Amino acid sequence: MLRLYLRGNFKVRTVGADMTRGYAVEAYSHVKVASQLLEIVREMEDGEKKFSGLLDELHPNFKQSGRNLIHYLVLRSKEIREAQEYLHHIGLSSLTSSESHTLSQLQHVLSWLNPAQASAVESGCNFEIASKLRLAHAVQLLGHFSIQDKPHIMVTFSTALMQDSMLVEEMLNEGMSVARINCAHDNAGVWLNMIQVLKKAVA
Repeated sequence: MLRLYLRGNFKVRTVGADMTRGYAVEAYSHVKVASQLLEIVREMEDGEKKFSGLLDELHPNFKQSGRNLIHYLVLRSKEIREAQEYLHHIGLSSLTSSESHTLSQLQHVLSWLNPAQASAVESGCNFEIASKLRLAHAVQLLGHFSIQDKPHIMVTFSTALMQDSMLVEEMLNEGMSVARINCAHDNAGVWLNMIQVLKKAVA
C-alpha cells in the first residue's frame, strides 16, 4: 500500500488498497470493528445465561474455564477475518491467540478502539489468571514432572496392551509419563483392565 504523509497537518492519504486477503482494509474503521466486537461480547454474555445450568454443574475449579469455553465458541462461530486483518493492520491484537482468556482479550481491544464502549467490568479470566489456571490444571491432570527440561511423553493405550504388561514396563522405562485411554472406544471394563495393567507395570 502506498501512503502519502503530509507532515504539516499530519493528514494521511491512502493510494490503492491493501488486498493481502482479497479485501480492502480501508473498508473497516475503529467504529465498525468496535461495533462488531461489542456485539460478539453481548453474545458471549447471552451464552453464559443460556448455558448457566451446565455451568452450575461444573466443579468450582473449572467454572472459570467453562465460561471461557463458551466465550471462545461464540468467537469461533463468527466470520471476523476482515476485522482481524484490520486489528493487525493498526497494531492491535487480532484475537488469534485468545483461547485461554477470550472475553478479556476482546475487552482490551475494545478499550483501545473505543473507550466509551469498553466494559467497566473486565472478565474474571485475564491472561495472568488463565496462565495460572492452565498450569494448575496441567499439574492436577499430569502431576509434577521431575525432569523440567523434557516434555511429557503420552502413549494412547490399546486393548493389545492388556495382554502385554512387559511392553508397558518397557514404555515406562523409555520415558512414557502419560498413559491415555480413549474412552470413545471399548467399555468401562476394558478401561479398568488397562488401568490395572498400568498400575502393575508402575509397581
